[in-house]
Amino acid sequence: MFTPPNHRNQSIVLSGFFLLFLISGMLLAGNLSLTAGEITSGFNLQPARLDLGAVGHGGKYPNLSFTVANNTGAPQTFTIRPSCGCMKLKGPSRLNLEAGAIQEIGFQLTLGRGWGVFSKRIDLVDGNRRVLATFPVNALFHPGVKTSSMEAVLTTSPVSTLPESITRIDFTNTKKTPVLTDLKSEDPRIEFEIIPSEKPGVATLEVRSLSTWPAGRFSTMVTGLCNGLPFKLPVRGRAFGSLIHEPHSWNLKQIRDVSPSPETLILRRADGKPLKILEMQVEWLRPVDGFDVTLSQETLKDGSVKVTATPVDPIPRVNKGFYGKVVLTTNLEEEPTVRVDLLGVTQIPRKATPR
Repeated sequence: MFTPPNHRNQSIVLSGFFLLFLISGMLLAGNLSLTAGEITSGFNLQPARLDLGAVGHGGKYPNLSFTVANNTGAPQTFTIRPSCGCMKLKGPSRLNLEAGAIQEIGFQLTLGRGWGVFSKRIDLVDGNRRVLATFPVNALFHPGVKTSSMEAVLTTSPVSTLPESITRIDFTNTKKTPVLTDLKSEDPRIEFEIIPSEKPGVATLEVRSLSTWPAGRFSTMVTGLCNGLPFKLPVRGRAFGSLIHEPHSWNLKQIRDVSPSPETLILRRADGKPLKILEMQVEWLRPVDGFDVTLSQETLKDGSVKVTATPVDPIPRVNKGFYGKVVLTTNLEEEPTVRVDLLGVTQIPRKATPR
């Protein structure tokens, strides 16, 4: 059956839509009436923002500034708070500004090594932590260019690679193939080469490490120009001597029972020959009272040795971290003793309380 419309309800709905439209129009008109840099709190910034445009890595801008005008009609006290440590104020961080007064705020900026949008700000904040005005600082690192990784990760071992190893970095631009020039390494033990790529819009940089690093972790940097703008590519990795062990630090994670830990330690010779472990022991540097582990070894088919840790019964009923060194005596004359970090936490599950 057809029901006649309720004109009273329609009138209420139409009135509501009209009121919402009127409020929206007033808000829109209010936003459009603001001049550049003016905030509803009564402060005016000139310029309204800083747009640096296209930038490279490590750029320095020592003499930047903007002005703040107090249009509130009363004296104002506020704190100047940069959103990032890359911006350093040249003057005091707290200001008292009389009504109608104008103050210049100077700062310096040092760019990092991002790829893509750089967006920071400087806030003016009152005693109640309310933001009175904001000065945006924007830039675009290497516009249009993306990299497949932010760093290169290397290992000097001929028979082992790190799970996260990254030796080739792709520089990609969908419009035009990036041009890499003026390449340099901060350490002569790092080599690099531009590899021809069959992919359109891709330039590939391969980074390699010579085996002259002392055993341990290392880090350095490859620098150059990408389309004329400077870039920095961090390079980190691990150098091995005669003996390789994975993981670098042996983390048993959470010890909950006396079964063998699933986290094992693998050791192998860098020359690929069979390895022998003559003796093993643990030196506790941060022990847990009543907690200890026994170590057992198994020779694998490739000549490497797998070491397993088994907690000694009983395990203390405490949630506490432990740390020590596993000291291994090997049959290698050039590296007879190896010390590996051993860490984890004892964490016995509590029994559920019966209801």
